Amino acid sequence: MPPDSKVQKQLLEESRKKHDLIQQNFHDSYRNLTWKVEFKHLALMWLRFIDEYCPNVQYIMKLDDDVVGNILEIIHFLNEHVKAVSLLKSQKQIFCRVIYHRPVSREKKNKWYVRRDELSSEYYSNYCVGMAIIFTGDLPNMLLRAAKKERYFWIDDYFITGILAKKVEAQLVDLKRKIVIYTWEGNEEALVNGDIFFRLFSNMSHGLQLWRQIENSYFIRFLNSSL
Repeated sequence: MPPDSKVQKQLLEESRKKHDLIQQNFHDSYRNLTWKVEFKHLALMWLRFIDEYCPNVQYIMKLDDDVVGNILEIIHFLNEHVKAVSLLKSQKQIFCRVIYHRPVSREKKNKWYVRRDELSSEYYSNYCVGMAIIFTGDLPNMLLRAAKKERYFWIDDYFITGILAKKVEAQLVDLKRKIVIYTWEGNEEALVNGDIFFRLFSNMSHGLQLWRQIENSYFIRFLNSSL
């Protein structure tokens, strides 16, 4: 819960209008080691919500709030993916931009410094860039069950898509350049026409304008295909 009551009122108002918030009460920090049966830590809160309230969804998309995605093109891609590999083989998959063989930082001044007692390996297992990740719908429950038996690690992206994903034998599907991780990279037109799926934005007002272009582009293509 936020320490400022005004912020909490704003959150309640947002929830009343949009119904788009999930809130739990814990101290939020990168090294929050709160670990109870009810999974109050932010890293697992959304997984628990999906497992309880959306158990039959086919996919779950997790985006940071400074990311714009061409959702319509992504849905088309996922449908084609299932056709190509069969429904059975398209389970237990995580679609993302994969980080390979990244060294673990031992520099104490580094934001991502990790002690050896936290992680003994000198390299991370493969895991996902956290800004945009798509999970198949069978994974939330598997990941939560695996988390009960796994020691918590404070870098959320790695804990979920590295440690837990490996534990449940999930496949990381690398979308590579379909996900643009720097604001200065990637042509905006490429996002609109679907050549890239996700792009980071420093100015979300501009991101909203681009989303409207995506909607318009899709609508025009739909009309043309109907003629």
